[in-house]
Amino acid sequence: SDWRLEVTLRDRTTREALYVGGTALKERRTGAAAGAKPAGALPGGTVVFVQPYLERGNQHTLPRAGEVNRPLELFAAPGEYEPATFSVRSDRDLKAVVVTLIGDLRGPAGSAIPTGAVTIRTVERMKRWLTPVEFELVECFLPRTGPRDLPANQTQRYWLTAHVPPDARPGLYEGRVRIAPASGKPHVLPLRLQVAPIRLAPPEGMNYFMYF
Repeated sequence: SDWRLEVTLRDRTTREALYVGGTALKERRTGAAAGAKPAGALPGGTVVFVQPYLERGNQHTLPRAGEVNRPLELFAAPGEYEPATFSVRSDRDLKAVVVTLIGDLRGPAGSAIPTGAVTIRTVERMKRWLTPVEFELVECFLPRTGPRDLPANQTQRYWLTAHVPPDARPGLYEGRVRIAPASGKPHVLPLRLQVAPIRLAPPEGMNYFMYF
């Protein structure tokens, strides 16, 4: 009978596949140069930065000027879903990092947007194959966020979505996002949501679908 043997060699620590069938796998890096350090790091070598959600990144992404330690700012109409993203990077391993919203968003005249109207998810990456042996990692999936280990010198992005209640009072709503590793001081990121005094008409004659 015929036999076929496939060999996979993995990194002992990360379990990442390095060789498959004797072929070396190579990542094409996009973003920061190897060994680059982000500016504006917090005590302990951690940096939190905000970038537009329409702008893709990866584990090599570093902040640009003006993106470090700035608040998350959103603008939406009543009934609308609005996203924003922020990223965490450290020069040391961060264990069991938990990201949560601290209480409701407080607005004008005692009004509030409840905590349950805001979701926070991690941004996961997948391999996009460029050649039979070369790939790049691209952001793709948004699983729900739980405690997560963040490796040193890798950027992890988080995706926040706010659903403005249909009866929300127009004005500025403010809250805070807490980024807390199992050990070490947590970081608090201000969140500002401006609710516009308008109503969006439902789209007509449009269908929405997803494919993969």
